[in-house]
Amino acid sequence: MKGAGLEFADHRAYQPGDDVRRIDPALYARFGQPFVRQYAVQRQLSVTILVDASASMGADGGKRFALVRTAAAVLGFVALAGGDRLRLGMGRERRIEWSAVYTTPSRAADAIAWLSRQHGTGGRFDGCLEAALPEVSPTGLTIVISDWWDAPPRLEALLPRLGAEVWALQVLSREEEDPSLLGAGEAALMDAESGQEMVLTLDAVVQERFRRILQAWQEDLRQKLTAAGGRFLTLGEGASLEETVLRRWRQLELLT
Repeated sequence: MKGAGLEFADHRAYQPGDDVRRIDPALYARFGQPFVRQYAVQRQLSVTILVDASASMGADGGKRFALVRTAAAVLGFVALAGGDRLRLGMGRERRIEWSAVYTTPSRAADAIAWLSRQHGTGGRFDGCLEAALPEVSPTGLTIVISDWWDAPPRLEALLPRLGAEVWALQVLSREEEDPSLLGAGEAALMDAESGQEMVLTLDAVVQERFRRILQAWQEDLRQKLTAAGGRFLTLGEGASLEETVLRRWRQLELLT
């Protein structure tokens, strides 16, 4: 992960036993001698991955929740492989179920196993960010994986308290990304979390209006995250997670 765990300070001559990964290739090419980078602070970046386990995550037969768990597993593995400190959380009904703290790459299998045991979804995600505050590191990175339909009304004030940096990963269903997949004509739509039902006629006008509302909602979230020094990312059910992580997120320099 890209984070504030290490702060560069100076160079010194290489000594037997030094980590060869810290050799500066530019200085070696210039002087013909190896120099290693020294760091003023050497500590693990604390990475917290908070997963939305509310009812809306299981509304499509569990496909979205499976994608959310997989995304958390991939990001968690990347964090541990990079030497970071990892903790996972499942949020529902204003409370968080926390995993153990994982501190070495050898614990990646344990983290993934913990995620694989998380099957149940239910309730609302509303209030879960506030519930996570006592457990997150003020100097760490917090990644929130959700559909983000239940974002807190005062998100701007909450973001600085969730860590030094916050990433919001929005996972949407195919139908949310493209409402035309729902077909045309009269349809009854139900909110999976509140149980509220709405009957409406799905035509081209309604579908286009939904797209505009979704884009405006995403742009609002993006602006709030950016203003707080965070990131807003999206992941659709039809997207390739490998393509997203290995190419798009690396191009954005989110992962090292």
